[in-house]
Amino acid sequence: MKKDTKNDFQELEKVFEFIGISNMIPKEIIEDIESEITSNSEEKISEIADFVENRKEWQSHEDINQPSRIQTELTPIGLIHSPLKDDETSPFQANKSEVTAEVEVFKKYGEALEDLEGYSHIILIFEFNRSIKHSQKENLSLESHGLKVKPYLDDKLHGIFSTRSPNRPNPIGLSTVELLEREKNMLKVKGVDMFDETPLLDIKPYVPEFDVKKKPDIGWLENRL
Repeated sequence: MKKDTKNDFQELEKVFEFIGISNMIPKEIIEDIESEITSNSEEKISEIADFVENRKEWQSHEDINQPSRIQTELTPIGLIHSPLKDDETSPFQANKSEVTAEVEVFKKYGEALEDLEGYSHIILIFEFNRSIKHSQKENLSLESHGLKVKPYLDDKLHGIFSTRSPNRPNPIGLSTVELLEREKNMLKVKGVDMFDETPLLDIKPYVPEFDVKKKPDIGWLENRL
């Protein structure tokens, strides 16, 4: 991390504030720590600082007169092992992808996979564990602005719930992929758009009779697909 850089110092201070120890550490000590941090750690600290800022932004939109939200703890059931390592090379939707990946379901959940191989497609529900506020994919770009986003397929801002943006109040993603084979607790799938080591939260079978709606309206995406 660069020495005597005001922005770097502020990012480290945000991290300490988030974990509740900023008042315990004098600023000069934080500056000393900042001057010794490697470039690799600098990137990680920036990611954490972005997460902290996003959390503050979501919380600023909450109605203080509303009752406290129920806190739900989600436990990953596995990991998605994907060849996709960064945002630039990943597709912006699973249906645009031909990428294959392995889905590792933790062994203690192995029994829950029984009979899944009878389906040609499955729905993976996963955690967006890497914040992406701005994204550029060839001639497409995405920009997040709090509760609004300029999505890949338009140049105007839209409410985030009318988009598939990865930056959400609850970072949960959903993609339908082709199930190629199952070997015990390992699934080989095709059509992924997730980064490597993405936490898997749930799996559901894709059933056209349940999931496909006839002639649905698609809002602002009309004529853009």
